Order: sequence, then C-alpha cells, then structure tokens
Amino acid sequence: MNQNIPPQAIFFYRGKWTGAMDTLLLSTMIKLRIGSRSKDDSVTDAMLNEACEVINLRFAAELTCADVVSRLELLWVRYQTFNEVISTPGVRWDLDEKLIVADDTTWKLIFRSNPFAGAYYYRDEEEYSRLTTMFGLHGGKTEKSREVITISDTTELIVITDSPVPYAPTRGKHRPSPADPEEVNSPIVDPCTIVRRKLFDEPSNNVDQGSPSMAAGLVGSMNPSLMLPVKQLYSSPKGSSCASWSPAAPSRESAP
Repeated sequence: MNQNIPPQAIFFYRGKWTGAMDTLLLSTMIKLRIGSRSKDDSVTDAMLNEACEVINLRFAAELTCADVVSRLELLWVRYQTFNEVISTPGVRWDLDEKLIVADDTTWKLIFRSNPFAGAYYYRDEEEYSRLTTMFGLHGGKTEKSREVITISDTTELIVITDSPVPYAPTRGKHRPSPADPEEVNSPIVDPCTIVRRKLFDEPSNNVDQGSPSMAAGLVGSMNPSLMLPVKQLYSSPKGSSCASWSPAAPSRESAP
C-alpha cells in the first residue's frame, strides 16, 4: 500500500508535549484519582492544577490547566482509536513485536473511517496500560448488582488472565467437574458485579497543536497538518478555571 503515512510522533506530539510528559501526566492523574477515593467519575480543578504543577516542575515547562485538559482529551482519543483498530476484523496485535498487523485492504477501510488511526500503522500504543487504567477501568462509577446467580454443580469457572494490561477484563470458560451424588441443589450466592458508566458521552478526535484553544480532529486526510475544529467536550463557565472534568448532564447541555 503506497500510503505516505507520517511517523507516529507527528500525530501525537505537535507543540509543547512529549512522550515523557504524557507518561507523567497519566501517572499523576491515576495516582490523584486513587488517592481522592472519589465516588464519581469527575476530575476536579485541584487534580488538574496539581498535575499541571508536577509537569511544569519536572520539565521546566509553562503549561496551563487548559493545556492539561486538552491533552487529556487527546489521550482519550488515542485510547479509543487504538481500541477501535485492534477490534477491527482482520487486525492482529503482535505483542512481542509491539505492532499492529493487517492487510492493505483492512488498513484502507480503517483509514477511511478514522484517519487518526494512521498513528498505529504497523505500530502499537506504548501508553496502553496507563490509558486503560485512566479511561477504561476508572472511567465510571461502580455499583453493586443485586442479581442472584446460581452456579451449576457440574461447572467450574476457570479465569484466563493472558492480557498484558493490569486488571484487564478476564475471559472465562467452563470445565465439567465430577458430580456429587449426595448434593442436589447448588448454593445461591449474591455476587457484587461491576456496572460501569461511560466517562465520556461522546467520542472526540481532538489533537494537540501546542495551544489549548487549537485542539482539532483529523478529517479525511492522512496529513496531520490538515485539521478542522471539532466540538470541545469540556468547557469552564469561567475563563480562568478548568472546571471539574466530568460529562455534562443531558438536561444541561446547551443547544448547538
């Protein structure tokens, strides 16, 4: 396939951000969210400001809170795009070689629907573990389900944990086990299953261009420099504030 696809760094790092800064941002935000023990999916002003200060101190940068919000939006786009790519039929993620493998026809279909996927053309996502922890595992409020589940006497659940991502969803299969003639009924248990709510109401294709007001999405081109503005997911009622980072309630969303 004769595609003039730019290097991955062109998609990810246009402006003041670097890979090391992304790693520190994700690590700091994950640590702050765990430490806050928040019962909802919001990220507060205090968390955003602290993450900003940590990055500025480490890299002698001059980032603002708005820069951090814009970068988190791009990281969310990376997480969602990579998941879409690896879930496409015909795509294989080679964990040993750290690259995505697919034939030319499949790549063309992927690029047609999402040009930003060019960032993963025979490459992988180095921050996938942290992105999953930030957006996939802590991206929603957990609730307890009161559903009663009956476990069969002749079935044994075996959990397979072959995913490279910490705390990734597990797969299960059933293995027949010898039946006990002295037992007739199975015990009824009341497990706590996890129900997750999306952190984001809608996907975004924002990319960083070195300015918090210039986040944009790739539209119909493999050239990251050709961008059109897209709707901001989050905004603050005050220009000087980052605002709590959580989806707006449907009843409060403003008309376009």
